[in-house]
Amino acid sequence: MTSPIRTGCSAPVVLILICTSAAQTSAGGLLRVHPDNPRYFTDDSGRAIHLAGHQWFNDLQYSAWDRAVDVKWEEYLDFMNERGMNYLRNWIIWSTGKPGDDVPSPLMPALDGGLKFDLTQFDDRFFERLASQTDAAEQHGVYISVMLFEVYGFMAMEGEYPENNWGGNPFHGPNNINGIEVDANGDGQGMEFFFTEDPNVLDIRRQYVRKVLETIAPRDNVFLEVANELQAPEFQRSVVRQIREAEAGTARRHLLYLSPGGRNRAGKWSPLPKPFFFEGPADVTAVTRSWNRSYFGDPPVEEAGRPLFMDMDHVAATVNDGDNDWNNDPATPWKLFTLGYHVCVYDSDYWKPGDHRETWDRTRRSCGATVALANQIDVARLTPRPDLAS
Repeated sequence: MTSPIRTGCSAPVVLILICTSAAQTSAGGLLRVHPDNPRYFTDDSGRAIHLAGHQWFNDLQYSAWDRAVDVKWEEYLDFMNERGMNYLRNWIIWSTGKPGDDVPSPLMPALDGGLKFDLTQFDDRFFERLASQTDAAEQHGVYISVMLFEVYGFMAMEGEYPENNWGGNPFHGPNNINGIEVDANGDGQGMEFFFTEDPNVLDIRRQYVRKVLETIAPRDNVFLEVANELQAPEFQRSVVRQIREAEAGTARRHLLYLSPGGRNRAGKWSPLPKPFFFEGPADVTAVTRSWNRSYFGDPPVEEAGRPLFMDMDHVAATVNDGDNDWNNDPATPWKLFTLGYHVCVYDSDYWKPGDHRETWDRTRRSCGATVALANQIDVARLTPRPDLAS
């Protein structure tokens, strides 16, 4: 059982031909936590499911970071299948980049001819895109975590993120016709969105979560990420409560995912403690090197008692030295697989192609090869071992 993994980073070469067909198997029922080994997912088949893939930031919202991107979704899914990856972390930015950019948003542009939003109306085209993209992903055997909220569209951080993120946010007063401005202290960013008691904002937030939940309700290959890198525990609990209440009494309970905090009310980094995630309200979580520097390069055996992602966005995104980057190392998915983690690569090369495309592609194919091997053996019966891959 262990000998196929002992080959270390040479294993992806052996398994490339296997992983292409393995990733194209459609989901067999709603994704949920494996009842016998909660490190893994499962579906109606009862088999343990290992997820490994990437994120590239331009999918659902066609990128609002600094430019619009022409997303050819079927070509992208074929790209994932060719490499055997079975997981995509779906992003939403909550900004149009800058006022006037034609970037998709859940909220409806006002119908008065001006470049403003009507915060009481949702843009059905956005949710139709969410439905069609997740359906196509399911047909390609790809699981998606749908991000509900994230922090950087509410911030303006010169030199670190595009300054226009907050400038293009619908909840910035000049951008909507509803008289709503969440930047209560006038510091040039809108982090108060996650802490406000304004009943109008709270209602919009709840209506949006309800709309997403209605959209993904019949889809088996989807789980929901509450917020990216946010340090607002009560906000996160409230979103979890809303979804749990909405799905109570139904046979369809989608998994909820917490990515580690995060940015606080002032926009500063202030991580939430590990117990909030490992013992908290959600089903799935990811680690951050803010908890332990060893998560970068030499992580411990998975210890959460639930599916745990090693998402390079929270671990190694700022460490980028080409072929020396642990995030861009074909051996990394193997090391994480043998330690019991699910893998999400911070695929900056796919987002903005650079000088290390060949190494990046080997890393992607390593993700697919671990998926192929997990589909062939009963990983739920295995114990993670740090000595199986170097």
